[in-house]
Amino acid sequence: MVNVEELDIAGVKLISLERYSDQRGWINESWRDSWSEQIGMSGRFVQDMLSWNDHAYTLRGMHTLTVDQYKLVSVVNGCIFDVVVDARKNSATYGKYLSVELSVSNSHMLLVPPGCYHGYLTLEPNTAVAYKVSCYHTAETDSGIAWNDPNVNIPWPLNGHIPIVSTRDQNHPLLKDL
Repeated sequence: MVNVEELDIAGVKLISLERYSDQRGWINESWRDSWSEQIGMSGRFVQDMLSWNDHAYTLRGMHTLTVDQYKLVSVVNGCIFDVVVDARKNSATYGKYLSVELSVSNSHMLLVPPGCYHGYLTLEPNTAVAYKVSCYHTAETDSGIAWNDPNVNIPWPLNGHIPIVSTRDQNHPLLKDL
């Protein structure tokens, strides 16, 4: 059973999983193909990816593919500040962002629709992020925008820390320059 909440950017959805707990801990389903229709996704997921982050304040993003791809993001260890930026030029929310906290303890997932950029900041060390994607990831279709684009103005909760960012992510263009 999943609860689906439509967020402020069309097609971006927060998905809450039902957990079953006892003295041993908890269990929940992480995916069921029949949920595709319930969450409003066309197509199927074809690839799973896992990202491990050793340190808090690791920033990955902002990424998308140049082909239509849905991305379903969840956290299997730790906690992230997860961000989506709408880059669909005909969208009423073009250039706007939204953010949610995803963690192993809150059992939420985030559905990122095609045409949106995605990134996150780890809030704890040893954070693992899982992705289900509807198109295979390739270097040729990979695209990004600057994580610190002043026109998008994402309030990353850095708390005075300098984020750990890859060279590639430091060199992405501004959204307005695409």
